[in-house]
Parts: sequence; structure tokens; C-alpha cells
Amino acid sequence: MTHYASGPAALIYGAGYLKTPEFLRIGFLCGLVTVAVWLTVGMGWWKIIGLW
Repeated sequence: MTHYASGPAALIYGAGYLKTPEFLRIGFLCGLVTVAVWLTVGMGWWKIIGLW
């Protein structure tokens, strides 16, 4: 998530609630969590349906 990724992100960033480094760090952590969930659930699903 960056300060230009979505409508709410632009409002939060533009209002000055978060500075750029903090905003990008939070976005990076959200991205890591998303990838971990997709890999865990996705690989489990692939295992169930026999693709892996």
C-alpha cells in the first residue's frame, strides 16, 4: 500500500496522519501478511485439489 494506491490511502496520507516512511513500512507489512495468507491458503487449496 502506497500513498497513491487507493482512495482512502490518499486521504489518510494527504491529511498528514502518517509520514511517508511510516506509511510505506505499514504497507510493506500488510503486503507480507497478504502474501503469507495467500501462500498458506493457496498452497493448501492446491494440495486439496491435487495440483501440488
